[in-house]
Amino acid sequence: MTGFKTQEYTNLFGNFPGEDAVVRIMGLDVGSVRIGIAVSDETGMIARGLESLTRKSWERDLEQLSQLIVKNEVKCIVVGNPLNMNGQVGRQAELVSQFVERLQKVTDVAIELWDERFSSTSAERVLIEGGMQRNKRKFVIDKVAAVIILQNFLDHRNILGAGRMVDESGGETGN
Repeated sequence: MTGFKTQEYTNLFGNFPGEDAVVRIMGLDVGSVRIGIAVSDETGMIARGLESLTRKSWERDLEQLSQLIVKNEVKCIVVGNPLNMNGQVGRQAELVSQFVERLQKVTDVAIELWDERFSSTSAERVLIEGGMQRNKRKFVIDKVAAVIILQNFLDHRNILGAGRMVDESGGETGN
């Protein structure tokens, strides 16, 4: 009987180099005052907010992020890239690029920039619809934006692998 089964997760979606079955990805929304931090579940499918880090200094910020990377067994970091509405790199995107360069010097984890246009707007809308007061929103909006950035990345990454099926003999179909 010829039937189809879905390919095992780690083969279906692909792995980062040297990665085991656990795919923990960190998402960052980097601002001048706070850094919103989110992490994926072990399957690399669902993002959840971790915390908002209040920025103090480059050294302290990078040290705290390094600790969170190790503690959460992160394999990849996705950093929101605040492009201008026309897709061009503006001042804020340049600052994020500088942040990524410094972060890359303190970790061996792969870092990817991800278009974050509308993530903060979407985060604020979610918080408003949830009834959160304005004075409390500023402390969680960066974390929620990081969740949105990471979830968009995960959805994109996982959709690219979706639709591939393998037959029982292990051969891939064109589906």
